[in-house]
Amino acid sequence: MTTESTDAAQEAINLFTGFTISDILMVCAVLLAPLIAVQVDKYLEKKRNKKERKLNVFKTLMATRGKALDPRHVEGLNMIDLEFVGDKSVTDAWKAYLDHLVNMPKYPTTEGKNEDEKKADKSLYDSQMSTWGNARENHLADLLFSMGNSLGYKFDKTHIKRSIYSPQGHADIENEQQFLRKALIELLMGRLTLPVETITNPLSEEALKAREEEQAEQKLIRELLIKHYKGEIAASVRIVDDRKEYVQPTE
Repeated sequence: MTTESTDAAQEAINLFTGFTISDILMVCAVLLAPLIAVQVDKYLEKKRNKKERKLNVFKTLMATRGKALDPRHVEGLNMIDLEFVGDKSVTDAWKAYLDHLVNMPKYPTTEGKNEDEKKADKSLYDSQMSTWGNARENHLADLLFSMGNSLGYKFDKTHIKRSIYSPQGHADIENEQQFLRKALIELLMGRLTLPVETITNPLSEEALKAREEEQAEQKLIRELLIKHYKGEIAASVRIVDDRKEYVQPTE
């Protein structure tokens, strides 16, 4: 090793041995600060995006809470397991609501039943559906209440259930569509009959006269054809050539 190399190594050793702990920490902070800042920014962005997705699900369900059959509402419900994973209060409320949804009352069968039994079954089904619908609203309110608390919203359950604006026209359209759908199912399954009524409009005097004349002509034609086939009358035949015309007389 040369003298110059030995001197350089000794200077480097003297340089590092002269560092204090605070100097070393300062150097590490300068070197690691950009990396730490990038990682922290990524973490915060990921957290913001997760909360934004949760907010989108919550807003969708709040906006459509009066329309349980809206495709957006159904999609929002199915996103809860994905976006609110780890939030026990929300997932428990969703499980209770889902269990209630899949246990909807079944429409009674009508096979082999008389009219009185059918009416009794229909009345019982309507009562069960009314009870089930009220419970569904309560479960949905519990779910939205838990989601709102998780996101920092302070809604009470009564506000969630009652503070819904829905134009009467929308309700009428939905009720009519539901009625038509049920009626069509009843008709196709033979539970409902379709009434048919024949309506004839009175004919005018001219139309009646024309119809009578037509009927008289048709009757005459039938009578003549019958007489011809029986040999009672003969048909006129005209034979025409280039020289003369001969007409066979009728009998």
